[in-house]
Amino acid sequence: MEQLGAVHDKARFADGPLEAYLDDISGWIGQPSLFQHQVRHYDPIHTMEVADRLSELGQVPVQLIWGADDRWQVVDWAHKLHRAIPGSRLTVLDECGHFAPEDQPEKITALVLDHLAAARHGASALT
Repeated sequence: MEQLGAVHDKARFADGPLEAYLDDISGWIGQPSLFQHQVRHYDPIHTMEVADRLSELGQVPVQLIWGADDRWQVVDWAHKLHRAIPGSRLTVLDECGHFAPEDQPEKITALVLDHLAAARHGASALT
């Protein structure tokens, strides 16, 4: 099952959250939604449209969090984005796939909270 390729701990994912993900893309509502809003966006043209503007993101705090075991978006892309976005921070998590919040929810939460605190501190330093 390809969805299991999105996580590092496949057994834990299959025994728990996988069903919630499948529910969102199943049935007469989910299937059209999947293709309309998700599969259509797999086309790299959407990324290429903004690729030359990534440096503009250097004007805001950017934290990239990537799973070292991501089979859908390999970690090389994380490094390319990190180089393209001035001042960005990159954290690559071992034993983590594409659905990083499923593999390491506590670590993701800590990284996001730290990033928000740092951004808040940086914004208050400017005022």
